[in-house]
Amino acid sequence: MKTVAQFVSEHSLFKGMKPDQVDFIASCGQLRRFAEGDYLTRENDPADFFYLLLEGHAVIETHQHNQPPVPLLSLTDNDIIGWSWLIPPYRYQFDARALSRLRTVRLDGRCIRAKCDTDPALGFELLKRLAAVLVQRIHGARFQLLDVYSADPAPLCRPGESLR
Repeated sequence: MKTVAQFVSEHSLFKGMKPDQVDFIASCGQLRRFAEGDYLTRENDPADFFYLLLEGHAVIETHQHNQPPVPLLSLTDNDIIGWSWLIPPYRYQFDARALSRLRTVRLDGRCIRAKCDTDPALGFELLKRLAAVLVQRIHGARFQLLDVYSADPAPLCRPGESLR
């Protein structure tokens, strides 16, 4: 059976990091399983953990008052769930729910923040890698919005008309 350190070192977020940095991060982790329908994160709860998704499918979703959840992002093997542990006030911004059985590595954000405080090189390396994930997700959201708005090809006004 693989160790947490092996799973962390093989995950795309940490590939190519120095072995001592990976070991440092892995020491803050534990293997965790979730059943279909379980929540990994809940919007506005303290963001103490993030997850490396090893196997399964999850969804990031948000809620509107008295409406069903709105799915924002589908995640699968080799994705990460949760970045709010890195940015004050350390509260989850969205719900994350298992769509199937999940195998994850749960990493303690408080532990990693403390280690980054003592090792700024580790903190900078981790921040660069997580920023790349955030940029990918912002681009994905942008393309999703463009797709939603292109579903209705009707112009706001007819050619030659003014918006007045």
